[in-house]
Amino acid sequence: MLFRGSKITAAKGSCPVFVTVCLFILAVPGCGDGRPRDEIPEDRRGPVLSEAVSVEGFVIVPIPGDTVWIAWTGEGPGTVESLRVSEGDTVRAGDTLALVIPDMSTMLAERLKMEIEMAVMVMNAGSQSDSAAAWQVDSLGGLLDSLTTNAFRPVRTEVTGEIVGMGIEAGDSVLPGKGMFAVKVDAAGSFLVTPPDGVEIFRWPGCDDTFPVEEKPGAAVYSGDSEEIGKLLEGMIAVGRTAVFERDLDCFLITSGRDTITVERMGKTREGMVVVLPDRDPGRELVTWTSVE
Repeated sequence: MLFRGSKITAAKGSCPVFVTVCLFILAVPGCGDGRPRDEIPEDRRGPVLSEAVSVEGFVIVPIPGDTVWIAWTGEGPGTVESLRVSEGDTVRAGDTLALVIPDMSTMLAERLKMEIEMAVMVMNAGSQSDSAAAWQVDSLGGLLDSLTTNAFRPVRTEVTGEIVGMGIEAGDSVLPGKGMFAVKVDAAGSFLVTPPDGVEIFRWPGCDDTFPVEEKPGAAVYSGDSEEIGKLLEGMIAVGRTAVFERDLDCFLITSGRDTITVERMGKTREGMVVVLPDRDPGRELVTWTSVE
């Protein structure tokens, strides 16, 4: 029988009863915090960060000038009516180097001249009314004038450079494909650009009037200032695949400060990173895909 104020003790040498009871409670699953252990939420992860890496080591090499021949490209043979340039002249793309009269035009002109002569003979013989004969002569004469005026076909250069060779003279006959002028191409401002080892570029930046570019297998030919081309290429960075987010047709990065940076996919690295060109510097730390909702 217990009495108020008395102590509950065990036999001599044993632990107090209340200590035993506490140990029993702690041993029961879920006890001590009021809910089962499996209902305790796991620690939520913070944002996963990825590092952006500069793509460096592009090789920019000036391209030496080549010599090309400008040929007659008419549908048939022709005759060189006049030359507009001489050896040593500097020409620009689109300049006219010579005028050629196609032989077909010459034949048609000769045919019209013969018909005019016949019409004049008929008119003089009086076998046809004067008005009809005069009309025929005038009509044929108009056709001849139009043919003569429009018969000349210009030979133009498609490149800028210096005339270093002449393959024809005025009055010469030329066949289609005949080389007429040798032009040493002015390659100043043209550069062959190759990517760093281990980097594959499948879209080269700057394809506009400022930086015209001709894509080649594993390289590109740029025209412009070499320093400006270098600055353009320096803007490319390599990021982890999970750092590139897509929405509709847009690609973007998310900085550690939660800014959104629009990018263009340009290539890839041997290690599987994505090479992109951002519209502004995103910094070095980027947010990647995360399971946090």
